[in-house]
Order: sequence, then C-alpha cells, then structure tokens
Amino acid sequence: MDKQATIKQLNKWLKEDFGAFNLELHYSKIEPRRIICEEYLGKNLIDYKFFCFDGIPKFVYISEGLIHDRQAKIGFYNLDGRKMEIQYSHYADLDNIKFSSAFDAMLKDAKTLSKDFKFVRVDFFLVEKRYYFAELTFTPGGGMMKIFPERIDYEWGKLLNINDLIEGKSGNKRNGNRKSI
Repeated sequence: MDKQATIKQLNKWLKEDFGAFNLELHYSKIEPRRIICEEYLGKNLIDYKFFCFDGIPKFVYISEGLIHDRQAKIGFYNLDGRKMEIQYSHYADLDNIKFSSAFDAMLKDAKTLSKDFKFVRVDFFLVEKRYYFAELTFTPGGGMMKIFPERIDYEWGKLLNINDLIEGKSGNKRNGNRKSI
C-alpha cells in the first residue's frame, strides 16, 4: 500500500459532502467527520438491501459490482425469490439471481433490526456464504430513486403508514381543532 496516496485519498473523502452527493442532507450535518476502518471483505461483494416497513421486510434489492455506488447491477426481488418488474434508472439490471443460502438468516436479522422503525432499509454484504451487517438507511437515495414503472413509487408509498405520527402517539391529534365541513 502506498501510505501517502492513501492519506491523500482519505483526506479527499473527508472533504466530500456525502449528504449533498446522495441527496441525504442529514449526513451533511455530521461533525466531526471521521474515517472508520473496517475489515476488507474483498472485491466480490453482493449487497442485499431489505426494504422494511413497520418491522416487516417487504422486498429486497440485490446488487453486484458495487463500486462507489453507481457501477452496480441491481435487481429487485420479492421475498420468495421472484424477480420484480422494476428498473432503477441509474443502474444496469441484475437478471435473475438465486438467493444465497444465508438469505433466511439475513431476512430474520432484517426483521429484528427494523422492528422499531416505520421505514428502514437494512443492508447486508454477502461474501462467499457469509454475510455481514452493512448499514441501516432511512432515506435511500434521498427519496429520489428514479424507478420504473413509475406506479411503483405510489405502491411503495402506500406501505408507509404514518397515521400515528400525524395523530400523535399520545392520542392528541395534531389537527384536532379542524372543523367538519
């Protein structure tokens, strides 16, 4: 490893505004910025991303060839392994893939990790037959994922139930002073 080149690259990354780059502005407010070194898992990662609503994984997207987030092939799948007819505009489509033997364990962990959230995407990296927790993502793509067909945006939106947030968990309705018409 070239130590000086590595230091230069790390300093460059520290100056990047990841929040602005990915339209997830809450990341822009993290101070101080830090580099976290993790175990190198290799070049052949497969990324399993479970979309969970009220603690229930509803579907998964799988990506291969993930290099700085824009060069991967991505496919959306139902939890029974059937390919969904969804295309993510910035990526090449990942044709049918057979779920890993670790899929059921990842699914179980996604349920556990998402149980306290209205929505969260739970990500795992798969290397060979072993999987690693990657991250919890609350605003994938800053909510700006351009997917086709467009009706999917509406269908996914219906999965997010925020009624108790609107009404207030204590039973106090925010719009309680509204008059009936």
